[in-house]
Amino acid sequence: MYRLILADFLILLVCSCSEKIFTAGVDCEECYRIKPDSAYLTLELTINDTYESIPLIVYRNEVEKRDTEYVDTAYESTYYLLVPVNSEYSVEAEYIKGNSKIIAIDGTRIKTRHLSSECDEECWIIEGDELNMELKY
Repeated sequence: MYRLILADFLILLVCSCSEKIFTAGVDCEECYRIKPDSAYLTLELTINDTYESIPLIVYRNEVEKRDTEYVDTAYESTYYLLVPVNSEYSVEAEYIKGNSKIIAIDGTRIKTRHLSSECDEECWIIEGDELNMELKY
């Protein structure tokens, strides 16, 4: 009987604290007070003497669906693109050197999350807004 009560208590404790477990360290100064409808998708790219520019294709959903959202060329190692939240995005980056080409593909789902108990005021955060498309040497 005591084991059952202890097990129920532990499950209740873990469930009631789940938000704090996954949101520890939130800086309340960086919260959005109103639920955001868009966010910057941030891409980290390899820009150097070999790869001075990187052609990019941003797709809504998976790359295989070929639903093109945006096409551009990056000239900086950090690239920002304003996109609607609560959507899935995939990015194709082409690293071209002479006749050879390396294609980097990655994807994410940008979503908002409301943190009800972390801060004194309304707090919305954005998750999944960064992709590391850098070459790994």
